[in-house]
Amino acid sequence: MIYRGIELKTSISREVKQAGQVIEVYPFASKVRLFGTTIPQETTRQGMGLLRGKLGDILPTLRPYLDMFDHDLADAAIAAYTGLLYHQNRAETLGDSEDGLIFIPD
Repeated sequence: MIYRGIELKTSISREVKQAGQVIEVYPFASKVRLFGTTIPQETTRQGMGLLRGKLGDILPTLRPYLDMFDHDLADAAIAAYTGLLYHQNRAETLGDSEDGLIFIPD
C-alpha cells in the first residue's frame, strides 16, 4: 500500500505540476489534532455521529449532506480541510524530506 501511495503521488505530481502542489495528509492525525483524542471509532454509530457533528462545525456548508457521509467521505473532507489549512500556512510538517512529509493542522 505504501508503494502504491508513493507511485500515485509521483503520478499526480507530474500531472498537476503547473496547477499546484501535491501534499500528503494523514486523516487520523488531522482528526486528533482538530477534535482531540476522545473520538470513538468511526466504524461505530456513536463515532460517525460525533465525527459528522465535528465536520459540521468546521465545514458548515457540508451540514445538509453529512447524513450521507461514511468513513471514507469523512476522511476525504478532513484531508481537503487539512489541504486548505496548509494553503493558509496553518499546517505542521511531520517527517523528513527524504522519507516523505505529512501535513497536519497546527
